[in-house]
Amino acid sequence: MLIMESILLRGSNVEKAGSNHIYIINGNGNREEVSSVEGLEIIFSGENNVIELYASAGKFFGSKICCGESNYIKIGATKHNICNFNINTDSFGNKLVIGSNFSCRGVSIYMQEPDTEICIGNDCMFSTQIFITISDMHTIIDNDTKEVINSPQNIYIGNHVWLGYRTTILKGVQISDFSVVGTGSVVTKSFSEPNVIIAGNPARVVRHNINWDRRTVYKYEKYKEAEKKANIIKEVLKAALENLQKEKVILWGASLFLKEILSEMEISSSIIGIIDKDPQKWNTGFCGYRIYPPDSLNLLKPDKVILTIYHNNEEIYANLKQEFLQKYPEIELGENIINPL
Repeated sequence: MLIMESILLRGSNVEKAGSNHIYIINGNGNREEVSSVEGLEIIFSGENNVIELYASAGKFFGSKICCGESNYIKIGATKHNICNFNINTDSFGNKLVIGSNFSCRGVSIYMQEPDTEICIGNDCMFSTQIFITISDMHTIIDNDTKEVINSPQNIYIGNHVWLGYRTTILKGVQISDFSVVGTGSVVTKSFSEPNVIIAGNPARVVRHNINWDRRTVYKYEKYKEAEKKANIIKEVLKAALENLQKEKVILWGASLFLKEILSEMEISSSIIGIIDKDPQKWNTGFCGYRIYPPDSLNLLKPDKVILTIYHNNEEIYANLKQEFLQKYPEIELGENIINPL
């Protein structure tokens, strides 16, 4: 199902005061009016325009917005950079909303007819030399009726859509969520089916039931390999804890990976705490357990310590084992379950 923000677009409040406004909106929703934005040239040729930009980790580079009269533009927060992004709304009453985590390398958007709107969803990735327009720029007339036959139409692009190099999106187009538009495609009609690859001139569906990822193929394969290993480790740790229900256990290493594992499990009575060498973590909560400094082992008196350091090597484990033999001879140091050697 196509997820759009057209309701939000139509509900946006374009201010009627005789001036133009540029706002930066922080994470709490507070608006700070500014006169300029680094990397983004803003030109007003009329009045009553509102531009809302959400505070972001990403930045603008070589970008420009040209506003006519009573236009509203909103760009969500993004962790990516927005490069060579050019918006021309040299008319009146136009609305453009772009969701969060948008990125592009080179896009031109033209809204040169009044009272039109474009909505771009969350997590969209646009390549370079992208062209998007709600009209044909000029008028085509039926000779018999003298009626206009190429009226402007709104454009809606869903969530997590990837537009490939040199693609063109023409008036009236809707593209559904989780889709890819192939290089050089000219999209002249709407596609209601999500998870498709659209390609060609005119564009058509060339593959169904797909999704895409921002990572390169190599990095994605490494991620999948790590995810597979992580799932195996989770099951190993769960099984180990089930076999230690009658023993008092300390977990050594309050890693983010361990946090992910424990958040998926019920609180275990066999775990009496977590040890970590980072002083900033001491005496803080961790998925229902408390983090202690290493010196607390003699007070806690566990039956067994299980190493849960995700990134580990043989030297670290050997040093820790030697430390246990010297300081805690009565405590058993188990194998490194999360990253077995």
